[in-house]
Amino acid sequence: MKTCQYCHAEIPDDSEFCEYCGSPCAPAAVEEKPEEKEIIPVAETTEEVPERTLPEEEPAAEEAIAAAVEEPAVVEAVAAAMEPEEIPVEEPVPAEEAPAEPEGEPAAEEIVEAAVEEPAVAEAVEAAMEPEEIPVEAPAPAEAAAAVEEPVPEPASEPETNAEEPVKQAEPEKKKSSKVPIILAAAAAVGAGALFGIPAYQKNNTYNEALTAMNEGDYALAIETLESLEDYKDAPKYIEFCRGLQYLDDQDYDDALETISAVSELEGAEQYINYIEGMQYLEEGYSVENYTAAAEKFELAGEVRDSADMNIYTRAIAAFLADNNAEADTLFRELIERGTIDEWRMGRAQDAVLYFGALQRFEAGDYDSLNVFKDVEKNGDTLFGKRASYYANYIEGLNHLNKSLFYSAYACFQKCGHILDSDDLAASCIQERPATGIVERNTQAGTVSVTISDTKDDDDMFIKIYDSNNALVESLYIRDGASATAYFGGGSYRMAVAWGDGEKWFGKDETFGSYGSYQRLLLTGSSEYFTFPAGNSYTLSFNSSNGNVGSKSSNYGDF
Repeated sequence: MKTCQYCHAEIPDDSEFCEYCGSPCAPAAVEEKPEEKEIIPVAETTEEVPERTLPEEEPAAEEAIAAAVEEPAVVEAVAAAMEPEEIPVEEPVPAEEAPAEPEGEPAAEEIVEAAVEEPAVAEAVEAAMEPEEIPVEAPAPAEAAAAVEEPVPEPASEPETNAEEPVKQAEPEKKKSSKVPIILAAAAAVGAGALFGIPAYQKNNTYNEALTAMNEGDYALAIETLESLEDYKDAPKYIEFCRGLQYLDDQDYDDALETISAVSELEGAEQYINYIEGMQYLEEGYSVENYTAAAEKFELAGEVRDSADMNIYTRAIAAFLADNNAEADTLFRELIERGTIDEWRMGRAQDAVLYFGALQRFEAGDYDSLNVFKDVEKNGDTLFGKRASYYANYIEGLNHLNKSLFYSAYACFQKCGHILDSDDLAASCIQERPATGIVERNTQAGTVSVTISDTKDDDDMFIKIYDSNNALVESLYIRDGASATAYFGGGSYRMAVAWGDGEKWFGKDETFGSYGSYQRLLLTGSSEYFTFPAGNSYTLSFNSSNGNVGSKSSNYGDF
């Protein structure tokens, strides 16, 4: 046995070439001459390999890969593989440490390998991945001559390995099979880095964070974050979208609509436009048309904000305004059961249910529903509170009318909003004014006479005379420009006078109501009482320039 001078493996003495490294073996005579033998350790040769240069006609592996990456197919594959939303550009991770790719989406290496299968790409990559031919350092002169004379034959097959065979003999083949995918991935990473760069991935993360803030309602943060991205993707459009949503929060529907309409192509913008238009219809006032149109807009808005609740709410109001109380009651009860509408509209829905219940009792002739109507009225709601007040006043008007309190009844019917027959009942409360003279006398006529003249333009006059016990003695009605005389016994008396338009007379109890003016006469100084001796006659002329009777203001309730 002899030792190969290059790899130091033991080989048969008659071998011309080393069966392990393929190097030519010098004749035995040459090997016996120590002074001519030059053995170069394999380790030293391996360390010097990186310093050697490849033949000029074959490009370096890196250059071949770069050339392959420049091919259109590779560029497209790399671009798809390194799309910022899907695969961040980072250093290659060993196969055993790489996280699993999402199901249904090929990994970067798979995409690049798919691209390599293209003919032009495959040739470039194959050339790039061809194992490097490392020239063996020239042997000693004698050995070199032998090598020149006899060319090295290509081994027919790989030599069998045994337990004593160095592991390094199998390394070249292992290196070729295990490193190809990694090199391709590295090439993809380099190419994608040049095309997109790590900042694109960071921008994508920032972009997604901004959209998350927008979806959570933090529009100020979303705008600030998007502004840092400048023209990245749809950042400028989403900035306008967020500003429109801020206007919407402030109930500035005109600016919100204008701003969001400018970026209507964004996902969700069209739904917000419908939502805003629905709110604008509500601002136009209570009508069946406005609320029906609003309901249609909220239907088109889908799941934007409280669109579902607002659709039910506006349909309920439209039904109520159209006097479809049964449908409105059902919809408001559904809204209460959902429990997701805003607090104010929830309160209105609850008032509506109370109102419909009281209305059913009223229509059945149960006027005890008055208290329920009053409870709803107290809430001050502009729709159901006001409608409840109509029925509360109607019931109270009927109660006053039954007591002949015509002005009180008239005032109630005037507040009924023209419901039912309230207008007719109000008109029936105005009584026919009396003729000039005594209206009521509670004592026998006495020897004291008092003649009263009305000189106040355009007004009728009504006078009540009370005794010292504040009991009504007589009442007189004196039409404009006329006079009347009262007769009573001697004693102390006070007088109350009312003036009013004879067109609105509500009877002797409430006279002219709030349409009149009321005074108490001061017959002696500041006293309301004046003593009338029996058998005397007096004349009272009102609005006289030389009168000696004063007065103080009063109201019809104290008359």
